[in-house]
Amino acid sequence: MNRFCYVFELVPGSEERYDAEHAELWEGVVEAMRDAGVTDFTLFRRGTLVVAVGTCLGSVAETFERLEHDPVNAAWSAHIRTLMLDPTDESGNLLFAPEVWRLPATSQTSISS
Repeated sequence: MNRFCYVFELVPGSEERYDAEHAELWEGVVEAMRDAGVTDFTLFRRGTLVVAVGTCLGSVAETFERLEHDPVNAAWSAHIRTLMLDPTDESGNLLFAPEVWRLPATSQTSISS
């Protein structure tokens, strides 16, 4: 399982529309993500800053390449990116955030008081 995170800014004033678009996600987008190997995906928004965090079965690069070639996801991405300031670098790649630290896994299952 591979984890990923990328960040982007929304066009100021488009926050409510961005949220509404995700409340009624286009048919086929979730299936496209799952078919590409995405196993979990969450969007966090604070003002115009959006942080996308997820996991995938294959490499992150392969997963996002599959997504780019899926016609439903490609159409959705083109549509939703109209609400974003450019979410890519000079090569057209998403602005992924490298993992700096992660809480180590533990077998402890209870919370101490």
